[in-house]
Amino acid sequence: MDAIAAGAFWCPDPWAGEPATARAVFANPSRGSLPFEMLPLFYAFRSRAGKEFWVCIFSTYGRPTHVFLPEQDCLIYDYSQHLAPPVLESLLSTIEVARPILEHDCNHLPCAAEAIGLLDMQTNFGHQLINHLSGLQRLVDLGLLDQLDEIWLCGVEFFGPTETLFPETRGRIRRFRDRWAVSQELLRSPRSRLFKIGSNVFQARLRERILRKCPSASAATGREGALLAVTVRATGRRCVNLPEAVAGIFARLSPAFPGLRIVLDGWVFPESELVAGGSSVATALSPRYLQPIRNEMALAQAVADALPPGAVAGNVIGLSIRESLAHLAGIDAYLAHVGTLQHKLGFFTDAGGVVHGPTAQLQTIEGGSFLTEVGRAPLFLPPGAVEDVPVESARGTRFYDYRIRDLDAVADRLRDLIADALAAHEAERCRNRAVAPPCATSCVT
Repeated sequence: MDAIAAGAFWCPDPWAGEPATARAVFANPSRGSLPFEMLPLFYAFRSRAGKEFWVCIFSTYGRPTHVFLPEQDCLIYDYSQHLAPPVLESLLSTIEVARPILEHDCNHLPCAAEAIGLLDMQTNFGHQLINHLSGLQRLVDLGLLDQLDEIWLCGVEFFGPTETLFPETRGRIRRFRDRWAVSQELLRSPRSRLFKIGSNVFQARLRERILRKCPSASAATGREGALLAVTVRATGRRCVNLPEAVAGIFARLSPAFPGLRIVLDGWVFPESELVAGGSSVATALSPRYLQPIRNEMALAQAVADALPPGAVAGNVIGLSIRESLAHLAGIDAYLAHVGTLQHKLGFFTDAGGVVHGPTAQLQTIEGGSFLTEVGRAPLFLPPGAVEDVPVESARGTRFYDYRIRDLDAVADRLRDLIADALAAHEAERCRNRAVAPPCATSCVT
């Protein structure tokens, strides 16, 4: 944000500490060995003494993550040591392509003058909420959006066209077919004023923008009893005994909440992916999504079959994300896999929730669940409440499958959350009755 406000991407010279301004920015034209589908940005610098150095941004939030000093063969990295080798490999191959451009005219590099903001949208709506769209909201809040001449956008737009959410951006967005096409554009027209738009907190104002675009809340979430949202996950970091676990948890909660019902949550579509006139049904049946939807629906059906008849009140799998938010608006609590579905529930519903996952995720809790101005942080199960089922994964133990062993630990936490939610509803009803206006007419028998 400071760079956008200053109109230049700059950083201190590592040797003298003097401010140095980027000469140009490049990006590798291929993902290569990078572990995440995310565009690395490499900024070329030269100190006043003529020493070359590079600054890299390989993150969702837009801040520098690596500094490379070629003469010293030294890479300075942030806390992610495992990312340093693939980022350096990508940088070195980029320098081979970029150096002839930089050396064409060391003193008068012909960089395009426009100030560009880059929205590199991850295929993960949690990151879009916390990082990308929140970064755009920050620009609006700080009055900096007009500092940008264009906004380059690549990736899926989960919550619909960005111009719809942010009318302030109309006429300034340029979309790329994929993020790697951005690197080709930078080689064709070298630039120094390209700024990655990012933040690390989901804002209340952004939530308001998104909810204004959602349909009205569904009647399926009416107040006929307590509503518990349960997420299903058919691939990667799966709870292998989810149907049995949900049935056992439901049996433990039902005596306290006789009208308890379940809303199933899972795979939902980005608004930008809807086909055939915006139809969720047509999108679910399209070749690209048919198999994932079948897998999720099979698991959802297994959960429903394990529950008593009539216990399932709704199912949002296969809806668009904004449709799903409307259907989930009335839940009292949730039980969710660790990750992006929990962000959706926790950020938009104000309900309390319990989160489960593999042991490593429960032992070292990531901060994403708490990076928000609104909603509530979830309760994580203790590591001893689950048992890992090891699988082969490049992401290691944090992506193991697992089974929930301690159903009482889950039910006890949910029982308190649901009771608090129902008590809050009753208190609100009492307040509404207390302030209701007196009857305007008198009835005479």
